[in-house]
Amino acid sequence: MLLLDFAAWKGRKELASRQDWMMDRFREVGVSEDNIEFMKRCANRSGVSEHALLPHLMIVPYDHPERPFNRYVDRLTIDEARVEAEMVIFETVAEVLEKTSLRPRDIDFLVVNCSLFVPTPSLSAMVANHFKMRADCVNYNLGGMGCSAGMIAVDLAARLLRDRPGSYALVISTENVTQNAYFGNNKSMLIPNALFKAGCAASIMTNVRAERARAKYELDRVVRVSHAADPDAYRCVYQREDDEGHVGVELSRDIVKVAAR
Repeated sequence: MLLLDFAAWKGRKELASRQDWMMDRFREVGVSEDNIEFMKRCANRSGVSEHALLPHLMIVPYDHPERPFNRYVDRLTIDEARVEAEMVIFETVAEVLEKTSLRPRDIDFLVVNCSLFVPTPSLSAMVANHFKMRADCVNYNLGGMGCSAGMIAVDLAARLLRDRPGSYALVISTENVTQNAYFGNNKSMLIPNALFKAGCAASIMTNVRAERARAKYELDRVVRVSHAADPDAYRCVYQREDDEGHVGVELSRDIVKVAAR
């Protein structure tokens, strides 16, 4: 299998995350000073840049007449999450199609993965609708599969291509942060606030032999091992409500050990 080309969402300067401003906003909604400093340390030690990007809703000035921050939590709607998904996915897909000189109707398989935002219609249906893909384009939407979902999506695309020679697969990997900021004070659930930003990557995979000359990479093999039966692995990234009813993603201390294994 060949990876023809890929694209990553580059975003816009006005969506830079501005750490100090964001920490002030978390402070306004009740996150303690100790936890504000904790999130700052997490961001600084992870290497997350001040140029990392967030959806427009999360970075507009808090005194903006249309979107004051004290109403921010009330505006974390599924419509706003769709705006984020459409922005990052559509721009990235358009770029990779341009780089490969392919048309949307050339795509035979579409695989989209996003762990935390799984709307109806699906994100894969959203892409097929926007780009007017063929009715026989086989699409799959992967949700709730965490950081491993990108590799799982590549494996799925490779399996699909193996059974249909002369085909193209579009693989899209993204995460959605609009509805997944955490406003409580559980430290293990605050880490994603510091790490997760807006982004998307899209790749074109193919088994068309004539494309070998211009392909960037060749997929040799994919090895998948599932540790979901292990309780420590199963709970290491876990979406839940805290004691105050705030929903967030909890990262356990076992995550480094589990990821290494």
